[in-house]
Amino acid sequence: MNWIIDSYTEKVRHNTKCKGYSFHDYQLVKDKDYVKNYLINHSWKQCHEFYFGTCKPFRIEHSFLVYEKYLPKSVFDPCAGWGGRGIGASMMHIPYYGMDMNPELVEPYEGICKDWGIHFEFGDCMHIEWPDTEMIFTSPPYFNKEIYIGSEKKSKKQWRQWYVDFAKKCNHKFVCLNVNEEIYTILVTVLGECVDRIHLPIHARGKYLEYIYIWTNI
Repeated sequence: MNWIIDSYTEKVRHNTKCKGYSFHDYQLVKDKDYVKNYLINHSWKQCHEFYFGTCKPFRIEHSFLVYEKYLPKSVFDPCAGWGGRGIGASMMHIPYYGMDMNPELVEPYEGICKDWGIHFEFGDCMHIEWPDTEMIFTSPPYFNKEIYIGSEKKSKKQWRQWYVDFAKKCNHKFVCLNVNEEIYTILVTVLGECVDRIHLPIHARGKYLEYIYIWTNI
């Protein structure tokens, strides 16, 4: 279902630097041996996705793994990203409220909101009171992995404090966070150990496991 997300946000993802390079930085890496070798049998788009990630969206079908198991009555997504969780919620008729601070997403989300009936607001989730939804379901930033237009890098110390402050706002019935293991170890200092985790059937060059960690406040 990635083609649905691509129809709204692919151009914005190409402007986003992932692992230091955006899709438009071909001239900066074309002479690297590993890039030249990969391009013998693959396109530049495939090469960029393989080595740099191209800011792959959270898949719509992966959102179903959470929605179908926990059946939330409403969802707030404070780091809405490329639209997968919102469109997935719409497909399951779950009220969804998304927020993101990437200014390039304002126009794409106008189309998503119109076509899928979700709610979206541009802004910084750390500076508002979160809505009283039943579930928090999001994929927070992975340190400096993705650098958006207009955003700035943070130090590791700044990011660790950001994750702590973020976790303190997660007091909803279901808290579902798609993070890596390093970020998880920071979150548990506030939220405690998760009660469940869902493995996402994706990988990065065959060596990376990714989970949605879940906490409940029932």
